[in-house]
Amino acid sequence: MFDTIAVVAYLIGDGSGVSNCLRLKALFAEKKRTVVQMQNVPSPYIKWHGVPPGANSLALIIKDAKISSANSKRNYYWVIYNLPPSVKELPYNSANKINKHNEAVNSWGQKNYHSIRYANTTHTVFVELYALDKRFSAREKITGKVLEQKIKNHVLTKAVIQG
Repeated sequence: MFDTIAVVAYLIGDGSGVSNCLRLKALFAEKKRTVVQMQNVPSPYIKWHGVPPGANSLALIIKDAKISSANSKRNYYWVIYNLPPSVKELPYNSANKINKHNEAVNSWGQKNYHSIRYANTTHTVFVELYALDKRFSAREKITGKVLEQKIKNHVLTKAVIQG
């Protein structure tokens, strides 16, 4: 007779005792405040676990949950790539500590975090974390949309939450 815990471990793991389930948590400071000054909004606190052993890098994308009806495009608030797989979190306000060579250009033309609260509205976003089988060149100008195309065939696992 199989032990229930052994069966569950087999179903969620890869047989090596390592789970292939990438988990993600994000907290946005601007969702806790009623008044936000745009220049003082820290990047969100993001924490994760479950990066698979074969990962060579991580990529993080924060983007609109839906395409804007005004201009038929999706805003990208923060795009980071080539994060080491050993990193487990990005603390509040870590945007100024990220290597700018590993940040893509957001929808406002900056290599930085842009607040999800603008035009007096807090926008619903997807926070996506990708475990990738390779690192990407930091020499070219990359946008969120370009990074999504580049990583397409290199995703080992992905976690998505709505924030």
